[in-house]
Amino acid sequence: MPFLDAASGTLTFDNGVRLLAHMEKADLLKALQEAGGAVTDLDQYSAVGFPPCPVEGGVLAPLCIMREERLQSVCLNVVSVGQKIAPGADQQRAFLFACFAAKDPCPDTRRNCALSCGFGSVILCTDPRVGSAEGRVVYD
Repeated sequence: MPFLDAASGTLTFDNGVRLLAHMEKADLLKALQEAGGAVTDLDQYSAVGFPPCPVEGGVLAPLCIMREERLQSVCLNVVSVGQKIAPGADQQRAFLFACFAAKDPCPDTRRNCALSCGFGSVILCTDPRVGSAEGRVVYD
């Protein structure tokens, strides 16, 4: 099963965690508990971090952003690529593009990219000063 369902925006991690577009707070809490997260009540949070979740080729740490008690976006930070725990920005960027089955249009300049999808968009950003890359799935 692919990591991203391009039609619905569903993210499916190898450990069984599934994040769906506009997922309700109660369903997000259930997914968080199944992933081994420590939060038991989401009432005071608008952002919820999940434990690192495996995907083909590495591990991503999802941060879910809620708006009006529904999942609005998911920020994906790279924890590892293959066996490498501290991959550089270029490796992280290549891994994120592979996760979204997309070709990097500007690998030399590392410019930020937005991929339009039926559910919203995927934004891929690289910060060469910090040495990291991030993917953000945004639901319309």
